[in-house]
Amino acid sequence: MVDESPGIQNKKLLIVALGLALIVMVLYNLRISQVRRAGKGDTVTLLRYNRDIEAGEKIKESDFDIVRVDKRLVGSLGQVIERSGLEHVLDIGRLNQPVQRGLLAFWPHVTRDSRYNPAGTISKDKVAIALPLDANLIPGDIVSVGDRVNVLGMLSVEGKPFKTYRIIESVVVRTIGGKGSRVYMTPKSRGSIAERGMRMYRSITVEVSPKVSPQLYNVISHTHNGKVWIELCSGKQAIPPTAGQINPELSQLARYAAVRPEGPEGPVEP
Repeated sequence: MVDESPGIQNKKLLIVALGLALIVMVLYNLRISQVRRAGKGDTVTLLRYNRDIEAGEKIKESDFDIVRVDKRLVGSLGQVIERSGLEHVLDIGRLNQPVQRGLLAFWPHVTRDSRYNPAGTISKDKVAIALPLDANLIPGDIVSVGDRVNVLGMLSVEGKPFKTYRIIESVVVRTIGGKGSRVYMTPKSRGSIAERGMRMYRSITVEVSPKVSPQLYNVISHTHNGKVWIELCSGKQAIPPTAGQINPELSQLARYAAVRPEGPEGPVEP
């Protein structure tokens, strides 16, 4: 039998390798097709808002997009509304809280027994109080709802010259200029005033304990112009044990409010 030359042997090996590669590719594509066909039965059809909608605003079918979501993820999303629930949503007719474009629809947005309740954002055993800020010392849009801030003011203690004190440390901001956070925000909807911060404002609302609330107002009444300013706390620092407590140096001022004489235009600024 005549021996084949090395060139012919190499060609045969190449043909066999190409044939095996073709078989593998065909089997791989068949498997991918099977997985895709099986996956189609494991998705759920949900509703997604395609525009910003305010609380109390009338909603209609055109306000929703239909999206498919992996069935395994639905349980972690919460009370999402499936496509089959659209008729019931339209029967209710209105939202009880503001929502933003791109957000999935949730039953708490529309259920008749639910209401958009900003008070629900306040921590247990806390109250929310508004603080008047010095307009010349506004930190700008670096502050957002949910941040912690220190509250400062210029005060005279025991007849000594005025100086700046940290009145209270590490209190949580609940509104900025009267604007609070909107619930169920999505990563693409971070453009709200409350979420990105507000550039110009004259007040913020913070949460404190019911005991500290009148004490804080008493101290503020002693400031040189009845206003305070704030420092933004780093989100990386630990919350101090004195958080939410009046500075002990100001305990005397916390006991009584300063009475300002009334002028024709209101309280007289010192």
